[in-house]
Amino acid sequence: MTPKPTPTNTLSTPSLVDPTSSLLVQEQRGEFERCQKDIENENSKVFEVAIPTDEEFQVDSKISEVEHKITDLQAELASLKAHRADLATKREQNTRERMDRLEVRTKELIARRLEIDEINRQRAYLQFQIDQLSVEVESWNDYLPPRKEADNSDDTDGDDGEGEENS
Repeated sequence: MTPKPTPTNTLSTPSLVDPTSSLLVQEQRGEFERCQKDIENENSKVFEVAIPTDEEFQVDSKISEVEHKITDLQAELASLKAHRADLATKREQNTRERMDRLEVRTKELIARRLEIDEINRQRAYLQFQIDQLSVEVESWNDYLPPRKEADNSDDTDGDDGEGEENS
């Protein structure tokens, strides 16, 4: 009797196995190995992507630093814009106050225009009178004898030489 093949004996003894089935098994085994390699390659790719390298960590940290700087600069920009708006508001307020003061002063001057005109008229009249009196004095000087200048160097009593008149 021929011994019955057992499942373990089937693969180990090629003489008992049909050659076509052996080729089929080899093809299946090759396909299985290829699929296994594909799975291993895919798994290794997944793990390679999932675990960043040191360079990627440095790039990520630099990106976060740049993003932090951008955020800081945006905050500073907003602060500067607010400060500029405050300065513009203060400048406008100061300009309005100055214009209001100028307007009040102008209105005061306009209201006092009649008074100013009267003062100017009086000043002009007084200047005219001064000029007339100056002309009269000059004309009288032509008719009056010239003044005698008294020599005050001998005068010891302090008066101007007219102290003897009362005696």
